[in-house]
Amino acid sequence: MSSIGYIYEEELSQQTVTGTTSFTSITSTKTLTSGNKYAVFVNSQFGGNDTNFLFSIRVRANGVTLQGSTRVREMNSSVHEQSYSYMTVFTSDGSPVSIEIQTQDGSKTARVEASTILCLDISDLSEGSDYIYNEDVRPLYNTDTYSSVNSLSIPTNYQ
Repeated sequence: MSSIGYIYEEELSQQTVTGTTSFTSITSTKTLTSGNKYAVFVNSQFGGNDTNFLFSIRVRANGVTLQGSTRVREMNSSVHEQSYSYMTVFTSDGSPVSIEIQTQDGSKTARVEASTILCLDISDLSEGSDYIYNEDVRPLYNTDTYSSVNSLSIPTNYQ
């Protein structure tokens, strides 16, 4: 098997957004290769400077918000962050992948303490034989019982 190319971006210093309710990019990769298929993994420690207010984080590529990446959180602490993770597979138009944050009250501050973006170039791999991917981006809601939200069948050649 040939080697898998990748692009990795890491931001370890605190990034903040204050004074606007617009999404603002805080971390971006270099441009990806147009037409190539990528598996993208994003992790951040995300927070805000006040409780009982809404703060948002999302991932953008190809000029659009990647489906299922937007998280809106009401912070329960003004000094501790919450973990944010996102993964998807998509074909690039050559633009970078970026993490954006937003506060829904312009007087508040949204922040990310640390973030990473890993883009694995899987263009030379075959889905179903080299990797398995299944995504369900339907909204999920809290319930008082367990429920199945997604499943994946492992082909016999993987077992």
